[in-house]
Amino acid sequence: MLRVTIAAFSLAASLAHAQPARIELHAVPTLTPTARQFLTGERGDKASLIAAELRLPQSSAGKLPAVMLMHDAAGIDAAIEAWSNELLGQGIAVLIVDSFSGRGIADTVQDPDRLSGLALLFDAYRMLERLAQHPRIDAERIAIIGFGKGAVAAVYSSMARFERMYGPPNAMFAAHIGFHTPCNVSYIGETQTGNKPIRLFHGAADDLEPVAHCREFLQRLRRAERDAQLIEYAGAQRQFDVPGPASREVRGQNRGACRLEERAGGQIVSLADGKPFTPADRCVTQGAHAGYDAAAHAQAVNAVKAFLAEVFRLR
Repeated sequence: MLRVTIAAFSLAASLAHAQPARIELHAVPTLTPTARQFLTGERGDKASLIAAELRLPQSSAGKLPAVMLMHDAAGIDAAIEAWSNELLGQGIAVLIVDSFSGRGIADTVQDPDRLSGLALLFDAYRMLERLAQHPRIDAERIAIIGFGKGAVAAVYSSMARFERMYGPPNAMFAAHIGFHTPCNVSYIGETQTGNKPIRLFHGAADDLEPVAHCREFLQRLRRAERDAQLIEYAGAQRQFDVPGPASREVRGQNRGACRLEERAGGQIVSLADGKPFTPADRCVTQGAHAGYDAAAHAQAVNAVKAFLAEVFRLR
C-alpha cells in the first residue's frame, strides 16, 4: 500500500452529465479493531467516528442502486473522484467512505499496521447498515468497490464468517469488487461466501500486490464453486486506473513477497517459517512501481459498468 503522487487531470467532457443531483455528508460511529481483535471477534473498544459523502445521481424518482467506494492506503484521491463520476453517469448513487480523517490518519503507506485493512472492513459493514436505511437507496442493490487496502473490505466482506460476526441485520452487499487486492493472506473460511459475485481487477505487472496471490485465491474460490472472476491486464502496473505518468517509483512498505495465513486465535503467520508475521520479516521490502495505463483503465471501467448493470438490473 504505497503513496503515489497523482498528476492533476481533467475529466472528459462526456462526464459532465455525471454531476450529482444531491450531496449528503454522513458521520457514522465505528470501532478500530486490530487485525487480531477483528478475527477473534473481540472488536476492540477504541471508538471512532468516520465520515462518508453520499452522492445521488440525476435520476427519476424511486429507489436507487448504490456503490460504496473504499480508498487505498494513501486515502481518497483523484481516482475515487473519477470512478464516482462514471457511476453517477450510470444512474448509480455513490458513497465515498473516509476511514482515515476521523481517526487522525493521513495515510498508512509507511506503517500499514497503523490501521488494518480489516478495520476498513468493519467500517464497510457499519456504512452498509446506514446506507441501507436511506429512503432513496434500494437496500438490495448496494455493491462495494475497494482499492488496495480498501479492497480488503470490498472482497472479504463477502465471507459468511465475517458477515455473521459484524454484518448488519438489514442488508448485505450485492457484489464485491476489488482493484489491486492484497490476496496474500489466506483467512479461515475465506471460500465460504454468500451467493453474491466477486470480481478482482489486477495489473499483471503489479509488483506491490503480485497477481499470483490473487490467482491462487481465485482457484480456491472456484474449487468451492463460488461466483468469482479475476480480470488481469497484461503489462499494467499498480494503480493502472489512476491517471498520471505511465511509470513511476513509489515509496512505502512492500509485503508482496509475503505469503501469510490466519491461524487459531487470530494469529497471522508467515508460510515461510510458520512463525507470527512481523514487518521485520525477510519478505518485507521497500518501494515498488505504479503507472497509468489508459487502455487497461478504459477496459476496466467498461467491465465494471457492464457488471453492475447486470447485478443491478439496469436498462
